[in-house]
Amino acid sequence: FAFLISSISSYYGYHVKGGALEIGRASTRSVVVSCITILLADYILSALLL
Repeated sequence: FAFLISSISSYYGYHVKGGALEIGRASTRSVVVSCITILLADYILSALLL
């Protein structure tokens, strides 16, 4: 899960264009996408292991 969080945050951080307002929007997007991705990854892992 740490790899997913760090790679998603890095992707959104590297592709920011603009000022401080865009950094805030990118960080909000990365948190939302990370949460959804973790939920999906947890679902897939539990379906495979159980």
